[in-house]
Amino acid sequence: MKRLSVIIALIFITVFLGSCTLSIPQSKNAAITNEAVFVKKISVYQRVTTDETNPPEYLKYDLDDQKTALDLLRKLPGVTMKGEGINAYVVGINGIMASEKNKEFWAMNVNSKMAEVGAGSYLLKDGDKIEWKIQKY
Repeated sequence: MKRLSVIIALIFITVFLGSCTLSIPQSKNAAITNEAVFVKKISVYQRVTTDETNPPEYLKYDLDDQKTALDLLRKLPGVTMKGEGINAYVVGINGIMASEKNKEFWAMNVNSKMAEVGAGSYLLKDGDKIEWKIQKY
């Protein structure tokens, strides 16, 4: 009889605890497991100018938000860099190399102004126009 009482008590406790876990509001479970993650998209423009008298049109790129100008540049062929990440600097684009001998470098302009940070540090904003061109220092 004592053994039967213990078994019944254990069954009661198990059912009681089981019903407690089922009483969690469904919206909390849904928020944890079914919440969609949306990545914001931005549109930016880029061109490489090698002839000031006849600059090319900007090409449009649709990217995920939080991308850098360096991420955008890597979409072009023949990009040569020295360094990595925020310390990277461009020495060649489309096979056209900036000449250290001639004191040249690939300059990055953002919305028609010389960039104040490197390509690996500049976070793109929707509508940005990035232009690359060789300049002298």
